[in-house]
Amino acid sequence: MPGNRHSYRAYIQQLYRIEKQIQHLDADARYQKRQQLAIPLLNEIRTWLDISLPQVPPISLTGKALHYLNNQWSKLIRYCEDGRLDIDNNATERAIRPFVIGRNNWICVSRRRIHDADVLKAA
Repeated sequence: MPGNRHSYRAYIQQLYRIEKQIQHLDADARYQKRQQLAIPLLNEIRTWLDISLPQVPPISLTGKALHYLNNQWSKLIRYCEDGRLDIDNNATERAIRPFVIGRNNWICVSRRRIHDADVLKAA
């Protein structure tokens, strides 16, 4: 079935398997392996996407996901152009998480203090 999320998921899992296999290599070797292994797989994904897009209603959840993928395609394949890049930004997000959580905690504390002050004024 075109647009089958299980097909797309299998493709993405294969890309991550490739990344796991080459994570220990230097940037040049990773670039070469990605050209050899990931680019053909990305070409298959692109073909699958091109076939699926016109066959899935754009207002369906799957259609929205496929259109998002299509619109973000150049960003998806960017990591194959440079061996120094990661396939995703998970490491960066993990690195900034403590700051974001801390900021959110301070926002909650500030709101709580404002609420408490308002309650005292009303009393």
